[in-house]
This record gives sequence, structure tokens and C-alpha cells, in this order.
Amino acid sequence: MFAADRTNPFVARRYDSLSPAVLRVIKHIARAGTVNPARISFCGEMAGRPLEAMALIGLGAVSLSMQAANVGPVKQMIRMLDTRALFPFVENLCETATASARAPLAQFAAEQGVPIERPA
Repeated sequence: MFAADRTNPFVARRYDSLSPAVLRVIKHIARAGTVNPARISFCGEMAGRPLEAMALIGLGAVSLSMQAANVGPVKQMIRMLDTRALFPFVENLCETATASARAPLAQFAAEQGVPIERPA
């Protein structure tokens, strides 16, 4: 989506999976899944990070697949999450003009008491 190698230190700063543009694309995919109906599932790095997983859930993901080492932190985040507050918050983030939704999501998590520590 970014046409940038996220492992290349010269362009890695251009890659943010929590940019509002990425969130809008995921939102579009999730909405298409509910219309058709299809179960929306995400796997990989983004699903295995608590902050990113929280955003995916806020966009309608119902299934997350990740490395075993990431299950505990993501599961802990999910157990503390109130999706009634999350859904409208993430919906609004999709419409922002900021470069990243990372800081507002982290602040939301802190205010809600949701742990978002990343696995080592």
C-alpha cells in the first residue's frame, strides 16, 4: 500500500500501518465484508501488536491471527477493551488529516485503561 520497504532505514519512516489512509482502506474492506457477508480476519504483524490490533477491532475485524508470542499481550488488551467506546473513536480517526493515528489511539488506550505494551 505504501510502495516502501518497511525494513529499509531510508524509507521506513514513511511506513505507518496506523495512518488514517490505511485505516480508511481497512474500514472500506471491513464494510464490504459486512455487506456481502464475509468474516473479516487479519493476520501478521499488524494483528500481533496490541495498539494496531485495537485499531483493527475498531474497524470491524472479528478474527486476528498472529505469532504465538503476541497472543498474550493482544488478549490482555482485548479483555480490557470497551468496543462501544472504541468503534466511534476509530471511525473518527479515519477522517483525520494527521500523518498517523498512533498517538491518539495510545491516548485513548491510556484513558480507557487498556494495556497496549508491545511484546519484546
